Amino acid sequence: MKPMRNLAIAVALLFGVAAMAQSDPQQGQAQGQGQGQAQGQAGAGGRGRGMPSVDDQVKMMTDRLNLTDDQQGKVKKVLQDRNDDARKLMEDQSMSREDKMEKMRATREESNKKIRDLLTDDQKPKFDEMLKEQQERMRQRGGPSGATPPQNPPL
Repeated sequence: MKPMRNLAIAVALLFGVAAMAQSDPQQGQAQGQGQGQAQGQAGAGGRGRGMPSVDDQVKMMTDRLNLTDDQQGKVKKVLQDRNDDARKLMEDQSMSREDKMEKMRATREESNKKIRDLLTDDQKPKFDEMLKEQQERMRQRGGPSGATPPQNPPL
């Protein structure tokens, strides 16, 4: 059971867009406490960890990147698709843990590229900074399950 817990933690870290968007740790704690019902919408691995819903992730990205209404809808679709893929991956008993992690990394990179393609030239550097902040937080925490974090920035 422990490998599944570790995988769930890794998924939460890899797919936690909102975690990287939080600049104030106390703000993050307050948001995590008020999201009991939203956790089921957060995607695989987010339950019990205060992971924000897709809507909360879009709101945080909107605040940081000043997304337009059109961008918000498109970003929401990308994030929902990514969370759905992660959920299916977690349920797939035919794949090894390593294969799942590789697939999650590829899915994350693909969705980050899709989101970046939706942004204006002014928003892209801010998004890149958000990715760097998330990577640094993962590095400080020791990455998923204490492992070395991936070289590609997670989102």
